Amino acid sequence: MATSAEDMLSPSPEDEEPSDTDAVLDSLLIAGLAGLFASTPNSPEFSSYEDEEFEASEAGGSSQDDETLTENACFKELSSQKELRARRQATRFTTEYLVRFIARLNLPTLAERRNVIRRLTSALCHQTLSIDGIQRPALAGWAKMRQGTAARATEFMEVLHDAVCENAASVSQRDRPLQKQNGTLANGASTSREKTFRGINIMASAIAR
Repeated sequence: MATSAEDMLSPSPEDEEPSDTDAVLDSLLIAGLAGLFASTPNSPEFSSYEDEEFEASEAGGSSQDDETLTENACFKELSSQKELRARRQATRFTTEYLVRFIARLNLPTLAERRNVIRRLTSALCHQTLSIDGIQRPALAGWAKMRQGTAARATEFMEVLHDAVCENAASVSQRDRPLQKQNGTLANGASTSREKTFRGINIMASAIAR
């Protein structure tokens, strides 16, 4: 009997043990991250994002025809911060691959998108997160992530996700006023920007471990 994406993403009741589907999904997310984001020097994605091209894209001079995450105004604003720039090249690639993977899922609702982002954030940080009232992943035996850390890390991943989505402004306008309709960060929202930038250090450091 086939299991739909909606069934896999739906939460289990709080008074029940995690279902087999939840356990399988958690295991796949944990085990699959290493292979999904493994360095592949021969792949087009890897070769097109060498350090010099990453620097060039931040300056606005990229040779690629289609827009990439490193050329996106929102991502350039984020990546200009010293916390992300100080990370290894593989860490930056891993971050981009993660948000592109989530974007390709084309999840229909904001709640489902946030659910998957939190699951993958948990796997990358090796700490459990509360998702719909249940600590995920249920069978990992990891420490619980602090609520403030989880909020900032999730917010950071959502900002990067919005940067690669064509409809980012319409999806997140009511959730994050720091993002303009054209996908760039608003200059006046200094408090929101500061919160988002703190999330960079949290997530990038976790991936780099």
